[in-house]
Parts: sequence; structure tokens; C-alpha cells
Amino acid sequence: MQTAQDIVAFLLASNGGGAQDGEHTAVRHAVLHGVREVMQCKNWLWHTSTNSFSTSKVTTVGAVTTGSNVINVASVAGFVPGRIVDVAGFDDPVRIVQVRDGSVVVDRIAKSSATNLTVTPQQYYDLPYDLKDLDTLSTQTVGTLHCRISPQEWQRLEVNHRGSGEPYFYTVMRSDVSPDRYQIRFVGATHNPIRVSYTYRTLPKPIKYMGYEKLCRQGTVTVGKVATTGSVTSGSSTIAVANPTGLVVGMRVVISNFPTSEVTILSVSAGSVVVDANATATATNLVLRSVDVRVTGVGTNFPQDCLGTFIRFGSNGMPADALGSTVPFIMERRVEGWSSTTSLSLTSTSVYQRRGVTGVPYEPLDFDANEVDVSSPSSTPVDANTNNPYVTNDYDDINTALPALTKYAITDVINASPQMYTAILSACEMWYARLAGKDYGLAMNTFNRDLRIAMENDVVTPLSGLPSGAYSPGGSPRTMGWHSDLGQDTA
Repeated sequence: MQTAQDIVAFLLASNGGGAQDGEHTAVRHAVLHGVREVMQCKNWLWHTSTNSFSTSKVTTVGAVTTGSNVINVASVAGFVPGRIVDVAGFDDPVRIVQVRDGSVVVDRIAKSSATNLTVTPQQYYDLPYDLKDLDTLSTQTVGTLHCRISPQEWQRLEVNHRGSGEPYFYTVMRSDVSPDRYQIRFVGATHNPIRVSYTYRTLPKPIKYMGYEKLCRQGTVTVGKVATTGSVTSGSSTIAVANPTGLVVGMRVVISNFPTSEVTILSVSAGSVVVDANATATATNLVLRSVDVRVTGVGTNFPQDCLGTFIRFGSNGMPADALGSTVPFIMERRVEGWSSTTSLSLTSTSVYQRRGVTGVPYEPLDFDANEVDVSSPSSTPVDANTNNPYVTNDYDDINTALPALTKYAITDVINASPQMYTAILSACEMWYARLAGKDYGLAMNTFNRDLRIAMENDVVTPLSGLPSGAYSPGGSPRTMGWHSDLGQDTA
């Protein structure tokens, strides 16, 4: 995987810097801004994702007093200031002003006293935090219409808060509860829960760790799987272990004589661990081995927010520098869990060991495309291939534990397709020239060239893969991009 450490190494090489310049402010900010610019300049296919949410209707009971703007409710769950609330005995629309403990304040005065009133607050739906833009909503109901309208149009229709049914009008605005998210706001309220699906473009998180920070390199580590022996008693969830060193709460371990081959540790004490399942038979000297690779550090200070980053390991006694250096890393893994400043859990395999038609993975846990597949290999053919798709064996296929005093580097992954990477390098060069006060005209021209090439190559399904035929879109030669030469005008 390409990482921020690789980009820093590229800038140092292109500008004549040395390893000690990895903390140089201009270099670091060039990486931040260069990556950000390429990520935001286009809706890259690499960043297309899917998600869904279920509509809901929140209803509670309340009581009001004549001349009061306070509604005493049984529960304030689902009430948010600024939203409309559906309640009898007020002039419409009634808008929430304040939410208190056991009551809500509205902007209307009750016309009469009443109890056991049905109170229904308007519901909005937050979108993912990494959403950049959104496609049309869809549901499982055939023919359901969702019509996007502007926020201005939505505001004019908002007073129709009791309306429901097709077409469902909605708009997208900034969330009123989560300041870093967008929000779906329907006109009216659906009477029944509906599952709404959509596709959207993600916005990758900013780069933070570049592999040159002190807390990402200090100290040394030992890398390997935690293994020991243990004894179990039928019907018990306690495993008596010979050595609990390295076993931590939340760790998944492989052991026999349990309903499943993997169990999760719930607690650790001297000489025993408690797991989330009961043994099916009594046995002794069972091998207990962690599913994930564990990193145990000496003098380390692993950052708590390093989940999802990559950790690279150097050869014996050597730094874990980027590709292209004289001492490149020999293995990299994705960080899956932070236990302490001296303990991490990693994926068992790397992106270079994905399953393929020529082999099977060494471990049941597989890393692929930033996701960890914890399911067992498929027993049926996938995509017309044989079992266990996606494995190639590369240089970092290491089956033995790395020794003590191994050096390492923690760095963020660049969430980009291979076609985007050269454009990212050029963008970082351009930003470095700007930040360093240099003439960036040539760097800008190079960046524009590389960006155009990246955009032209941002294709996953080319025209040759489109359906053909008289009744399918894109079926004619002209609509598929084939144009005949212009002939002479005729009388």
C-alpha cells in the first residue's frame, strides 16, 4: 500500500533532503495539502461507497396547560430544538425551542389543557461523517419515488409535516445534531419504517502520521502471535493457561474443544483467562494461539488513534524506511487494535497476500481493500474462479516472528487508486514549491498534466463492458463513442 511515508521520502529525494528532514514543516504540509487537493478535485470511482438507513417515527404522550408553551412528555428521546413537533391543541406549525428533562418548550401557546396527547417530533437522518456527495435515494419498494429538492423548497414545504406517501421529497443540509455531518430531511413523516439505500462518494480522512514522528518510530518491537498451552473443563468458559503473558482483553484466540474455533477473551488473570463461550469437552495441553499478530514494544509510545494505519518493520537492526531507500521495510501490516503504548494487534496477512486462484491464505483472517474479512474462505466458486479468491505471495510473506529490537514506523495509508498516485506526488511537489517560496510554475504544469492523465484513467468499467443491443442504453455505435467520418453535403 502507498502511504504518507512514501510521499515524504519522494519529496526528500526530489528536493535533496536527508532522513533528518522528515520532520521539516514545509514537507509535512505539502503532503497534507497535496493529498487533500487531489482527493477533493474529482468524484473518484475509488471513493464510491454504499450505505443505508431506516426511517423511524418517534411517538410519546404528553400533557399541556392552557396558555403555556411547555409540553410535559413521558420521554424526550428524539426531540431536537428547531424541529417541528406534531401535537394537537396548538396552531401549526409547532417548533421546538428547548428540550428539558421531562418537557419541551415550543414556540406556540396551548389553546386548551389536555392530557395523554400524542406527541410526534420530526425526524432527520444523519449521513456518514466521510460523505462528500450523495446520489439518489432508493428503497426496496418497487416504484417508490424520492425527489430531491433544494433547502429553500424544503423550507417552504416543511410545514406539511403530517404528509406522507409518494413522492417523498427530501433535501440535504448540515446536521443539526452532529456538526461534522450532512443530514437527510424529508418533507412529512413516513408512517412505517422504510429502509433507504444510497451510493455516495467518501472523503478520505486527512493525513496525520507520516512515519517520521517520534511516537511513530521510538523504541523497538517484537512481532508475532501470542501462543501458549491451556486446559479446559467441559461447560466452563475459563481456560487455565501456562503463561498469560501477551494475552489481553478483547483478543481473539484459536483453541479446540469450543463450539467455534475462535473465541474472544473477556478477562485475564494470573494463570487463567475467561472467554465468551463454554468448552464442549474437558482437555489438557491444548494449544491457544492469537488470531491477530501482536506487537510488543520496548520504549515505545504507540499513539491511541493509530487504528487503521500501517506499521512497517525493518530488517534485523535496520530502520523501516520507505520503498526506494537503501533500507526498505520488509513487512507491513494494518493496525487493528490499540491495547497500550507498548501493545498493538495487527492483521495476520497483508495486502500482498490476498487470496487468488493459485492458492489459499496462510491465515483465515484476510486483509483486502482496507477491510478485514473475518469469515472463513468460501466453499463455492467466486466470480467464476476456484475457491478462495485473491492470494498472491509477495516479498513480505513472513511466517516466523520478527525478533526483539526490530525497528518500525507507523504511517497513514493513502486512500487512492494506483491511477491517482502520480498525480498526488505532483500535487505535493507543487505545494512544497509554494510553501518553500520557490517558483512553482513548472510544478503546477506537471501537476495539471498528471491530474489529467489520472482523470482519464479513472475507469473501472470501460465502454467494452457495457450492454449492447437495440433496446439497451449505449447499444448503438454512436452512443458508444464510435463516430463515422463526415461526408460531403449533398443537394
